[in-house]
Amino acid sequence: SQTTTDYHGVEIDQKVLNLFLDEETGLEVSLPKFFKYLQRFGLHPLTDPRFNKVISLLKTHKLEQAGSEQIIDFNQLPETLDIEEFYSCIKPNLSFFNKIFSGNLIISDWISFAKECEKIYDEVEENSSGNVHDKIPNMLLKNQEDAFTLSICTVDGQLLSFGQDDRNVPLCDIVLPLLYGIAVTEFDSKYVHSFVGKETQPKDASMSFLGQGGKPYNPLTDAGGIVLTALLCGEKPISQSFETLYTKLRSFTGSDSGVGFSNSFCLSMINHNNELYGMGHHLREQQALPKDSQLDATVEMFMHLNAINVGTEPGSVIAATLASGGVCPLNFKKVISSNAVRDTLSLMLSCGMNDYSGAYAFEVGLPSKSNRAGLMMVVVPYVMGICIFSPALDNSNNSVRGVEFCKKFTERFRFHLFEGRLKKYENKLNPTRSGLGETKEQQMMSLLFAAVRGNMSQLYRYHAENVDFNWSDYDGRTALHLAVCGEQMDVVIFLVKKCKVNVNALDRWETSPLDDSRKLQNLAIYKFLKKSGALSFSEMDNDPDL
Repeated sequence: SQTTTDYHGVEIDQKVLNLFLDEETGLEVSLPKFFKYLQRFGLHPLTDPRFNKVISLLKTHKLEQAGSEQIIDFNQLPETLDIEEFYSCIKPNLSFFNKIFSGNLIISDWISFAKECEKIYDEVEENSSGNVHDKIPNMLLKNQEDAFTLSICTVDGQLLSFGQDDRNVPLCDIVLPLLYGIAVTEFDSKYVHSFVGKETQPKDASMSFLGQGGKPYNPLTDAGGIVLTALLCGEKPISQSFETLYTKLRSFTGSDSGVGFSNSFCLSMINHNNELYGMGHHLREQQALPKDSQLDATVEMFMHLNAINVGTEPGSVIAATLASGGVCPLNFKKVISSNAVRDTLSLMLSCGMNDYSGAYAFEVGLPSKSNRAGLMMVVVPYVMGICIFSPALDNSNNSVRGVEFCKKFTERFRFHLFEGRLKKYENKLNPTRSGLGETKEQQMMSLLFAAVRGNMSQLYRYHAENVDFNWSDYDGRTALHLAVCGEQMDVVIFLVKKCKVNVNALDRWETSPLDDSRKLQNLAIYKFLKKSGALSFSEMDNDPDL
C-alpha cells in the first residue's frame, strides 16, 4: 500500500518510479526509460549542466561494471542500475529531482505546451515579408535570409527548439540590456542613470541621440551602449576588459559553450561604422562620458561586444536568466542582482523594440529586445525566456516573424504582463503550475519547501517578488527554521544576509533556529547564527528586554 519510496531523503511516488523500472526484473531502473521520462518535461540530461554529476556517477558505474581492463566509450551509459545505485546517483541534485518527481516544474504538461508552440511556429513560418538589414554583411547571413529558428527555456531549465539551431548570430543591440544589468549590479541604478536616461528615444531623434540633461535617451541605444561600455571598462586595457565582460556574458547561459565571437562582423563594424566613432566624439564633447574613459578603446570595445554571437538555445537561457530574477536556470548561480533585473526588464518593455516599443508593449505586453540581424529576446517574468532568429525585418527594424510569433503567443497563452487574473482572459491557455499567480498560502508552502530542500533558484525568484521570508506555518516554523533543519548552509546565509529575516523567531514549541542548529549539532550553522545575533530560547527568556 506504500505510495512513495523514500531513500536518504529522496521521495518518489511509486507510480512515477514504476515508469522507469526495468520490465524484466522490476527491481532495476532502466536509464533509457528514465531519460525519456525527463525529456517529457523538456529536460535534456546529456547536455544540461545540472545533470553533470549524475552523468559522471553513471559513467563510473559503467566503468565498474565493465572492469578496469576494458576500454569504455564514456558516451555510453549503463542500461540499468539497481534502485540503491540509482538513488546514490541522483542524490547530488536532491532538491532538483524532488521538484521533477513531485510535478512542480513551472510547466508540468510540457508536451501539450510544446504542441501549441509548434502550431504557432508553423503558422508564422509562412510569413515571408520583410527585408534583411542593409548594414549586415552579406557573408554573415549567407543562405540564411529565410531562416526561422526559435528556442524557449523556462526558469526551471526546460528547453524547446524549432528550426535549425546551429546558427550563431551577433548579439548587436541585444548586448545592451545585458551590459546595463551588469552595470547596475556592479555600481547601482542611481549612479548608472547619472550618465544615461530612462526615456524612449523619439522616432525623429536619429540625428540627436541625447535627451534631457545631455544624456543618451536610454541604455538600449547605441549612445547608451557606448556610455555603459565606458563605465564598465574604465581605464583597463581593451583585452582585459573584453575577457572580463565576455566571461560575464557567458555566465548568463550557464555554460562555456554556446557563446562565440564573430571576427568578420567585428572587422566589418570597425571598417565601415564611422557613425559610432562620430557618436563617441560627440558624447565626449558633451561631457556625457565618464572622466576616466578612453574614447577610441571604448568605441572599439563596444563593437567587439556587438560581435559576440549566440544560437537561439543559449539565447533563450540568457532570457530565462532575466526571467528568474538574475539566476541562471541551468546552474542556479546568481548572475546579476534582482534590482538590476527589475530595471532591465522595465527598459526592455518601454524601449526594447525601437520606435515600435509602445505599440508592442500594448499588444504583446512582454519585455523584449530586437537587433538588426533579426534576433529577438523575449522575457516572460518568472516563467521563461524566448529567443527568435529570423533576419527579415519590418520598417521598425524588428524581426517580422519574431513580432508575429510574440503576438500569437500572447493571444494563445495568458502571458501578457497586465492580464493577471482578469476573467475576460480566462479562455486563454495557462500552462504554468501556479496560473501565473500563486495564492499567499501556496507561496508560503513553496517557500518553506524550497528552504528545506535548498532550492536557491526558487528562493531568489521569491526575493525578486518581494515575498515575506518571515512567513511561518501553523507550527510557527519559518523558512530559517526549516533551512537549519535541512542543514542548508547556503540558504541560511541567504535568509540572514540578503533577506534580513528574524533570526530569533520562535515556533509553537518555543524553539529558535539556534536551538535547532544545536540539536542537530551543526557547528557551522550554529556559529554563523550566533555571529548574526541569534539566541536560544533560554537566553531570550532570561533577557527582560526581549
